[in-house]
Amino acid sequence: GPTAWLGALLKSGVSWRHLLYALLHLPWAMASFVTSLTLWAMGWAVFLYPAYQWMYPRYWGQPGMQLYGDSDGTAFYLDNPFETAVTSAAGLVVVLGTPWVIRGLAQVDRLLVLGLLGPSRMAYRVTELESDRVVVVDTASADLRRIERDLHDGAQARLVALAMDLGLAKEKLEKDPEA
Repeated sequence: GPTAWLGALLKSGVSWRHLLYALLHLPWAMASFVTSLTLWAMGWAVFLYPAYQWMYPRYWGQPGMQLYGDSDGTAFYLDNPFETAVTSAAGLVVVLGTPWVIRGLAQVDRLLVLGLLGPSRMAYRVTELESDRVVVVDTASADLRRIERDLHDGAQARLVALAMDLGLAKEKLEKDPEA
């Protein structure tokens, strides 16, 4: 019934591991998504800054992209060619490094899946013992076949030799009974 089913579910280590995975995966997936999207968007935006920097003075009335500003009116803008080139190079580094960051985030997720949803150590051990048992049974069977073959072939050879010796003795008896 439902009570027994619920009891079995609560006693199962696999169920608890699945629950732990569900609780850990949601925040990790959200953090991975936000990190990936932010790096990707910011990397491309900064890398392509030279292509759209002309819009700042024309449409927004600023000399360039503002990196720092406070309430006193102090501000730092990216407005000369050197700063633009350095910004674009930094954006290229972020664009090229983002796949590696995403790969690292995916590896952590992979470890979560393997550790919490994969087979337990006991299941690995059972599989290993089953495969070892198959090897031992096959080896024992091959040894038994070899022993039976050796016994059969050896006995058969001795019987043939005995039959030949009896045949020679019979001939000898007919020709020379004294010998």
